[in-house]
Amino acid sequence: MWVTEDKIYEFSPPDGFDYNAYGLNEQSNSTDYAKVLAKLGQLPSSRQDLLRCKNGKMKFSDGPWETEITIEDDICTYHSYHTASSHFKKLVWKKGKGLIQYSWGYGAHRDGMDLMLDESSKTTQNSQQDSNIFKEASYEYSGAINENLKIHMSLYPNGNNLEGTYFYKTIKKEIRLQGKVENDQILLNQFGENGSVTGTFKGVIKKVDGFDGIWTSPDGKRTYPFEVSLVDNTVNFSTFDVNKKYNNGTKSFVELKLKLPRLDGNYDGIPEINKYFVDKEKFFYYELPLEILKEYDKLVEGVKDNWYRSADYNLEAILGPIISVSAELNGGAGGVGWAGIEGDTFNLNSGKKLRLSDIFKVNKDEYMKYIYDFVSEKIMNQINKNLQAGYGSGYDFDDAYSGYGYKSIRDFDPNDFYITKNALVVFYPKYGLARNELFS
Repeated sequence: MWVTEDKIYEFSPPDGFDYNAYGLNEQSNSTDYAKVLAKLGQLPSSRQDLLRCKNGKMKFSDGPWETEITIEDDICTYHSYHTASSHFKKLVWKKGKGLIQYSWGYGAHRDGMDLMLDESSKTTQNSQQDSNIFKEASYEYSGAINENLKIHMSLYPNGNNLEGTYFYKTIKKEIRLQGKVENDQILLNQFGENGSVTGTFKGVIKKVDGFDGIWTSPDGKRTYPFEVSLVDNTVNFSTFDVNKKYNNGTKSFVELKLKLPRLDGNYDGIPEINKYFVDKEKFFYYELPLEILKEYDKLVEGVKDNWYRSADYNLEAILGPIISVSAELNGGAGGVGWAGIEGDTFNLNSGKKLRLSDIFKVNKDEYMKYIYDFVSEKIMNQINKNLQAGYGSGYDFDDAYSGYGYKSIRDFDPNDFYITKNALVVFYPKYGLARNELFS
């Protein structure tokens, strides 16, 4: 027998082998033949395969000693024992591991030993590494619970830990998930709004393209099979134009000039997002100065005379199933400017418009404190620069950390944000912090 790192070999001279040429006779054993191969440089190594390994069993006797060698799949076992005294020796090799067991003894429970390779720590480490089959930042799955309850699941890996959400396609209310992958087992707990576990997904995952298993209620009384498959989602961003004139019964008119988002792709939430932006035209229509126009005694013609409203949307980021857009707002009426920033962020799977509470994993007090501290520091630095230059503060207050400044910074709408690839952008409406500032 010959054992390498990845194979176990049985040596048997080929038919017509010239024993005499190597100083052997036909009664020579396999060990003698192996010595010949060694001289010729033909013993197999981990890098060459000159002999074939085969399953089987060999038995031979040498006086009172009986020896048995078995080869079964990746395991080779050598067992030799004395029929009279029960003395024995046993060696076990495993493919890719080498010697994994060595035993010997004098029989009758006298002296002996049994040594086995301890692979537990190495196996655990390797299994954890191997089980980390998730390589991307996010994965989208579509499937069903109990075959008839259609669901969509989003998973965000962090090593072997998983976080994410899922929702029923008929309801589209996201349910938080948290779990892990070990070896080929996946476990995901779902949580209610109060933080308690409301169900568990447990299944088998061989590849990232899908997994199945059993969903179980917290009390264990309800169990349903589930199965999900990886979805190859796509989304494309473009804009469509809205150019309209309104006169409100006068010869003068104001103009509405919009570039609104339109999404194409196979995410489930795209139709709902597109409807949101189609309806957005109504929002901007109500911002038109039609009542002022009705009482204005001069002829005005839209953009030419600065009587208009415009919104120009741009794509900021697509991060997994999240898309974020921003818009630059412009316009005016009767010498009054109308400008600002608009931001919208959506879950492409559900079509839901996201708030800050949907973005952060910590509680509201923590992330709002971070935002307020950041805004306060930035504004205070600008105030100090303005005061040193002799311009005044530039804001409606001189101190961002007290009084009206403190209150104004905290008068923040959690809808006023958007996401870029590298940052969260928050903004305040025009005149929210200063008569001549738009802060973002």
